[in-house]
Amino acid sequence: MNRHLWIIFGLALASPVCAQTDQPESEVGDTPAPAPPMDHAADAIFDPVSMAAARNTLRHEAGRMTSYSVVFNLAEFRVQRGRDAYRWEGEGWIGGDINRFVLKTEGEGAVGLGVEAGEVRALYSRALDPWFNLQVGVRHDFEPGQPRSYASVGFEGLAPYLVKLEGALFLSDKGDVLARLEGSYDERITQRLILQPRAELNFAAQDVPANGIGSGLSSAELGLRLRYEVRREFAPYVGISWEGKLGDSARFARAAGDGVRATSLVFGGEGMVLSSPNAPRRRRMHVFASRVHRWLALFIGAQLLIWFASGALMSFLPIEKVRGEHLVDRAAVNPMPKAMRFVDPARVLASTDTPVAAITFRMLGNRPVAELNTTRGTRLFDAETGAAIGPVNADQAATIALAAWRGATKPSTSTMRVTEESPEYRGDLPAWRVDLTDPDNTAVYVVAGNGRISAVRTGTWRLYDFFWGLHIMDWKSHENFNTPWLLGFALGALFLGVFGTILLFMRWPFRRRPR
Repeated sequence: MNRHLWIIFGLALASPVCAQTDQPESEVGDTPAPAPPMDHAADAIFDPVSMAAARNTLRHEAGRMTSYSVVFNLAEFRVQRGRDAYRWEGEGWIGGDINRFVLKTEGEGAVGLGVEAGEVRALYSRALDPWFNLQVGVRHDFEPGQPRSYASVGFEGLAPYLVKLEGALFLSDKGDVLARLEGSYDERITQRLILQPRAELNFAAQDVPANGIGSGLSSAELGLRLRYEVRREFAPYVGISWEGKLGDSARFARAAGDGVRATSLVFGGEGMVLSSPNAPRRRRMHVFASRVHRWLALFIGAQLLIWFASGALMSFLPIEKVRGEHLVDRAAVNPMPKAMRFVDPARVLASTDTPVAAITFRMLGNRPVAELNTTRGTRLFDAETGAAIGPVNADQAATIALAAWRGATKPSTSTMRVTEESPEYRGDLPAWRVDLTDPDNTAVYVVAGNGRISAVRTGTWRLYDFFWGLHIMDWKSHENFNTPWLLGFALGALFLGVFGTILLFMRWPFRRRPR
């Protein structure tokens, strides 16, 4: 160590700054200043290349560094009376300590009904002091039917006692002035268990009837969430949220038949910060891809297994067996009598004043009928006399189901009138459900208006339908494959594969670690 100090001291004495001059004192003032030393004393001791890299890193971290972050503040499922909903709120930014580009998004929707309201904001953020940022930019609402754009100016930061505040003023392209104020506070029960109260207030300078917004304080939301930080990057939470519309906004909601106030039980997660600015670029990408891949696998791994299992099962089951075609022949009808005299179709057409789509002569059991399809439904007439026939009754429905039965033994039947749609039946109403006592628990649905078999449901079909609901993530109606859950998990699976491929190439070739 002493040797190193003596070397540095000697280099300093030999530098031009400390060198003596032989010029007279009168000429010193006119002499140009000597060039500053360009050498670095530490290079005489350490590797100059390593020291140059260290100096570049120091300059980079002292203010020239560009970093980024992606944060999900809210990603939650809401259990409400009458319907379930979901909500998201997140932001991403890139830049330095003073200047940043910020992208924010938030919105909500109802399960099965799609997105009800959503917005995206693109902002320039400038640090005012160590605690608050000024944010200026644009906002666009993609609410269905009422898209609007706004100019936005606001602030974001930490108030005393570490209360997080965010406020913004919006001016729409229609001249409407809106404002929003949000606040939250983290009360740490332990290092990982955190209780967070939060509030959001929305204001308007005027009524905006098209969007259901009244002047003054238009709406408010109060919530309390208890989260547990599994890691700093992810924290699941559970909580309760109350939201209500106030003043003229409540009046607009009542006029539209919408609810004014709602209390929800919420489940969700927040965090997932995706940033690693201090590592080398290749290592940052590796860590970023690894982190995203790991958390995506944690979130969607179970659903991926469900997709694989349900897809394999549905592929294994023959679709003919699922539809019950081996048990019930829907097209089975008795032939029309050859010597029969049909009624004049004009007589049947004269019995209705609604537009007619088609008239069909066919057999209903052992009786020839004329089926008249109009814009108001289907009517049956006697094919010989033209007299109107009433809807099919329970006994006739059972007879029709047994006539189409193809099983080895003739089962007994029981009938039930169906007047509402269900996950098992979504055909024409009213209808008769004819339950057959066979090993597959077959149910035959006969439309009361025309006597046709519209659906056959078996135990195999019910098993298939259950896994179909899991596959498309529509757990109630089993028919909507455009659910936000399916879209979100499908995108997650896509990114899981993308980041997995990135990791594969970054870790290739594989090297065996020493034992």
